Amino acid sequence: MELFEQAAQELAKGSATIGRVAELEARVAELEAQGHRLEAEKVEAEKALRKEKCGKESDCCAVRHCLSLTCLLLKAGGLHQGQ
Repeated sequence: MELFEQAAQELAKGSATIGRVAELEARVAELEAQGHRLEAEKVEAEKALRKEKCGKESDCCAVRHCLSLTCLLLKAGGLHQGQ
């Protein structure tokens, strides 16, 4: 009878171990999926940031271009008045 009880205990330990391994595998899969989602969110955020920076740089370039043209026209007007 003692051998039977020992075998039953070993089987119970094995079942518990298999159950724990299954839980851990499921957790790893969940974390990997979460990591992929976070990576995708990071990529989207970086795209939005680049787009925003590009828009700001474009706005700055437009302002600089406008100021340059204004200065040029003011100088041309001053030269014209001076003649």
